[in-house]
Amino acid sequence: MDNEPEVYYIDNRPGAANYYNPVTEAIILDEKLKEYPLAHSHILSHEFGHHEHRDNFLDNLWYELKHDIELAFSQKPAIQEVREYDQATEISWEEKKILLAGRLQNLLRMHWCLLIYPAGKAYRYLKQRSRGIQKNAEGGS
Repeated sequence: MDNEPEVYYIDNRPGAANYYNPVTEAIILDEKLKEYPLAHSHILSHEFGHHEHRDNFLDNLWYELKHDIELAFSQKPAIQEVREYDQATEISWEEKKILLAGRLQNLLRMHWCLLIYPAGKAYRYLKQRSRGIQKNAEGGS
């Protein structure tokens, strides 16, 4: 996992690109981002930063918080161009609701699976064991 991430450009539907994938160590960027050179450079650099912080959750979280603060308050030309790009590629409120619902569903599922799967495994183990005990008891009669 010491390789530089590869950068891929996709013909993006709004809201679906510009991220670092730590599993594949790839940076996925919207092709349209190339039309905004300052924003492109800034976002690409930001995604490489995720690669640098990939092994430390808290560092990555802190890195993202600092970036979000910069996006909210900075007047740098690159940040202004990022805002222009975001505005030009913004998705509708309906699409945002769909994406948010999907993310919330995945988050909830992840949490209930942490409870359900171990409980199911324990249940199957106990059920199998009780069948074995019952079978031995019947064989001994």
